[in-house]
Amino acid sequence: MFLELTGKLATARVETKELPDGYAFRLKSEQIALSEVVEWISWERKCCPFFDFEIALERDHGPLWLKLRGADGVKIFIRAEFHVG
Repeated sequence: MFLELTGKLATARVETKELPDGYAFRLKSEQIALSEVVEWISWERKCCPFFDFEIALERDHGPLWLKLRGADGVKIFIRAEFHVG
């Protein structure tokens, strides 16, 4: 289930923004449900407890954002694991 959700999350990603302490991923809400993002986070935090997770839903049915943040070095890990160019 985790790998399926990870693939779905990757497919739904339409934008990536670099943050001072991580990355924000804008997701196509037509391709992944909020509940699936929450379920993915529940799995991901078991293997990566060093992440801070944040979900942002913008007003007026705006975009869904998933933000991954952490301490020094986490951006290198995110770039590698999430194929951020």
